Amino acid sequence: MQNFPSSPSTSSPLVTPSSDEKLMAVFAHLSLLVPHAGIIAPLFIWLLNQGKAPYACYQAKQALFFHLFVIVATWVIGIISFLIAVLTLGFGLIVLIPLLGALSLIPMVCGIIGAIHAYEGRDFRYPIIGDLVQP
Repeated sequence: MQNFPSSPSTSSPLVTPSSDEKLMAVFAHLSLLVPHAGIIAPLFIWLLNQGKAPYACYQAKQALFFHLFVIVATWVIGIISFLIAVLTLGFGLIVLIPLLGALSLIPMVCGIIGAIHAYEGRDFRYPIIGDLVQP
């Protein structure tokens, strides 16, 4: 497997990725914007290119695990929001609806930033899970 630098200051892989690898990585990151493709596309890119395209595989793993994290976080936030809405007789929704709308933008922005980094051939790590996913 290809080793990528762990320091955030060095954000480029040790070997320059090919244009095909960059394109696959861009597609993996942008798939977060498409419902249901956010898991399927990076999973296929990762599984079908193991050993052949290390940069694309690593970026696809980043996108896949970030999307799984977003799904779990969405469920948790949804349950908490429901409880708050019930306990406040619906008045909590005045605060929750704008907050949830703003929170839903975070994965989209991260996916777009990841795609830009991938297009430039730079290493991109998602917030929270980025250092947990190994190349």
